[in-house]
Parts: sequence; structure tokens; C-alpha cells
Amino acid sequence: MQVINLNDRLMEIGYKDINLIPRKCIVSSREECDTSITFGSRKFSMPVFPANMKSVVNEKTCEFLASKGWFYAMHRFGINQIEFIKKMHELGLYASVSIGVNGDSQDELENMLETNNIPEYVVIDVANAWSEKVKIKVEWIRKNMPTVFLIVGNVATSGAVREIQDWGACALKIGIAGGCFVEGTIVIVKSGCKKIEDIEIGDFVLTHRNRFKKVLAISSRKEKKLIRIDNVVCTLNHEFYVLDKKYQHIVNDNNINEYAEWIPAENLDKNKYFIIKSK
Repeated sequence: MQVINLNDRLMEIGYKDINLIPRKCIVSSREECDTSITFGSRKFSMPVFPANMKSVVNEKTCEFLASKGWFYAMHRFGINQIEFIKKMHELGLYASVSIGVNGDSQDELENMLETNNIPEYVVIDVANAWSEKVKIKVEWIRKNMPTVFLIVGNVATSGAVREIQDWGACALKIGIAGGCFVEGTIVIVKSGCKKIEDIEIGDFVLTHRNRFKKVLAISSRKEKKLIRIDNVVCTLNHEFYVLDKKYQHIVNDNNINEYAEWIPAENLDKNKYFIIKSK
């Protein structure tokens, strides 16, 4: 269920509340309908593709999709990008990979270039792509890998779309969908503490940046799979602000935002990341 603000009135909208209105049919058979789309130099049979998440795609999934003429993007967690690209090309399939924006991702890109294992598609995969770090990465790829069809995400505003397009992105992933905390999670508000299910429109909630932000809308949904992170129970896709431990000796209060990143709970590894908490 989604909560939207319509004429300053909060309305709860469910599937039963929305209908698609049919228009006059101009084809004699559904076989005449063409759902294919040209993406870069290739034509794909469907204009959709599965999320490039570890919980959604793997190597076998990507091979299957590519062999069927569908688009995919391999996730970027624990993957040897060079070996993946090599294997896809050896199979006569196109390679589509995801990268982040920190040092390890830059190393991967440079290895691709040095070994001449250039993928046909690259997805810059971060929670909020409207950032200087993404701009630097886009410009590097455009300069050093001009044949790559570059997809950048995720974004949520028209301003981000226009600016990132100007940087050199070929396509963008639209929509930033945060995960959720479960009932009973304690949230700090200006007046003290509340359970998350008791948060109301107008409350001011303490964010990870140690600032209070006003709650403008509330939504809820049912989740079957949950995970416990640092004594907090949340959904698998709830994002945490983290720091890779390899940067711990060079990070301080002034530059932490250059190295910290948002990642979903399911990808957290206590041996690799620190969770950044409000002071």
C-alpha cells in the first residue's frame, strides 16, 4: 500500500483502487504487438529487466536472460567481473555488469581496460546517483570506455535526470525505494522515542546525519523475510549507511561522506563494513 498526498489530503491507495481504462483496440491479434526495445546497439524482446541485486540475479540467471534476447545486469557483490565478462563473451553473449563508486570499483574498471575485457553495458549502482563521486565515475567511463552503454542509478528527481544525462549517462534507473523497519523498532523523535508504527505525519525523526527531519508521509507493507542487523530487525532491502573497513585509516569527520555508501541489509558483511551511527 502506498500513501500519497493529494490536494493536501493523505489518501491510502491499494491495487483495488486503481483500474486501467481500456481504449479502442487497433490490432487483430496480440501477436501483432511488439514489446521489443533498442537499448544501445542491441534489440531486446522486452522493455523490462530484473533488478541487479544479489537476491534477484546470479551468473546462471544472466546467461539465461542473455541467451533469450532479454536484458540483464549482473549484481556487483562478490563477483569477479573479468571472469564474468570473459565467460559471457566466450558463450557468444553480451556482458552487462554493475559497479559502485569507491576504490575497488575503479580497480575493476581499470582491470577491464588493461585486459581488454570491455563489457557492452555498465550499470553504476548506488542508492543515490546524484553525487560528485558518480559524476567522476561517469566521466572516466565515457573517456576510457566510449563503446560502453552506460546506465546510472538510482535517481528520484527531474533535476538529477537532467544533470546526470549531461554528465554522459546513456540511460538512468529511476526510483529510490528504501527498505523498512518492522513494528516495534524504536525511533528517536524530537519529543523522545516512539515505536515506528506510532510515528505520525509532522513528527521530526532523527536521521543518520544527526539531524531531525519532518515526516511528510507514511506507508507500510507486509514482508515475509526479515533480517537482524546490530540488534535491529528490518527488511532485506533496508539500506544502511556504511563504511568499508579498508578506508578506516583515512576517513575523518570531514571526508566521511566521500567514502561512506548506502547498501541493503542483505549485503552487509560485518567483516567488511562498519555501520555509521548518529552521534
